[in-house]
Amino acid sequence: MMLIAEEVENSKNTQKEPIDVSVYNELFSFAASDNEVLKKESLKIILGLLDEPDLIAYILQNSQKSFKIIISSLNSQSKMVALECLLNLSAQIPTEVLERNVVEILFDLIKDEEKYEENYIDMYIMIISNLTRCKEGIYKILDITDVNQVYHNTFSVSYYLNKLLYFYFQPVQKSLNKNMTDKFMHVSHILINITSMKESLPFFKNIAFLNKLCEQILILERCRTFLPFIMNLSLHKEIHEFIFQADCNMFPYLLSYLYTPHTAIEDKNSISGYTMRPNKTIHRTIIKKSTSLVRCPVIKNRILVILLHLSKDNDTKERIKKYGIIALLNNWKENENAPDIISEIKGLLSKFEEVIEDSEPEK
Repeated sequence: MMLIAEEVENSKNTQKEPIDVSVYNELFSFAASDNEVLKKESLKIILGLLDEPDLIAYILQNSQKSFKIIISSLNSQSKMVALECLLNLSAQIPTEVLERNVVEILFDLIKDEEKYEENYIDMYIMIISNLTRCKEGIYKILDITDVNQVYHNTFSVSYYLNKLLYFYFQPVQKSLNKNMTDKFMHVSHILINITSMKESLPFFKNIAFLNKLCEQILILERCRTFLPFIMNLSLHKEIHEFIFQADCNMFPYLLSYLYTPHTAIEDKNSISGYTMRPNKTIHRTIIKKSTSLVRCPVIKNRILVILLHLSKDNDTKERIKKYGIIALLNNWKENENAPDIISEIKGLLSKFEEVIEDSEPEK
């Protein structure tokens, strides 16, 4: 084992010197060992080499054997290293990982472990998130076997998606990953990946379901990663009748981050020229949920991008104006300190204040 480690290290230090295939054969042979120490050390070396094109090529050429060894290690003391290998591979060769039924295996593990406080569910979700970066992964999560059987006018349900959202609806928990403050943060990434495809839209055509999802907007730790999901839905006209419906909380919750109560706003009808009363045009839910202007620049900039997109289409412009967007933007402008954002707000105001001229009737 020491000789293999030395040979691997020497090959890595030598420019463009490929590692002999026999080394990979031995590494995977050791990784299949019943000796837990040998297995773990071998997997660690494999993990360290997964950035090498030669090893990826080897795994692709010996797919059945390689994945069998890594996946079987999930039932050993080397579970975490095996998961890290799968995480790396799911980012590089997601289609091949999917072909090894990894999604089904991970959901079986989730089912077994969810009752325990200490679990690896966040790692499973991270791997699944990588797998949804390809079309086949999205179809797997949505249980779409035939695109032609997707009924776009019917609300659809997916076991895998609902299971992931079950965790997403739990309170924020610390992750195994020290760099993650939210154990289930990567469910947001899965939602973003899924909604990049129009085939996903039937799974969101339900106001109660959307409102449950939108509760995550009000959790600051999740709002930032949730916003691209809103952007994706906004890009699909087919879903507009749902996300802009009067009972849908998506935009009122989102816009509540921009509103600051008790702000003095210019008012020509007031004796002093200013008023601190909420503008009657601002949606009541926005006023109810607001506390003060959000400080996070990422959230503010992403909301700006969403509003800019909505302002480009007359239909969505009129829909968003019903929330009192002009009064809201003026409120935001009064409380914003960043000059670049103030400039963006002014640009948005000019777009939303534009009068939409009716086209001339046909003669």
